[in-house]
Amino acid sequence: KIYEAMDTLGLELIGLQLSIPKIGETYKRMFPGDPNMTNFHNWHEFEKIYPDSFSSMYQFWCRRSG
Repeated sequence: KIYEAMDTLGLELIGLQLSIPKIGETYKRMFPGDPNMTNFHNWHEFEKIYPDSFSSMYQFWCRRSG
C-alpha cells in the first residue's frame, strides 16, 4: 500500500531505516542486488516470508520521481 500511495504521488524510495538491524541484514542476504534496500517489490516478497518484520517502527525517505 505504501508503494501505491508513493506511486500516485510521484515519489520514489531513497532510503529505509529499520528499528531492528537484523531485518536489514536478512534482507540484504536475500536481495544482494539491492544494497540500498529501496526495491518495494523485494520488500513485498520479504514480508510474505517474514510477516512480522514490520510490526516495529520504521522510517523511510522519498523524493519526487524524475
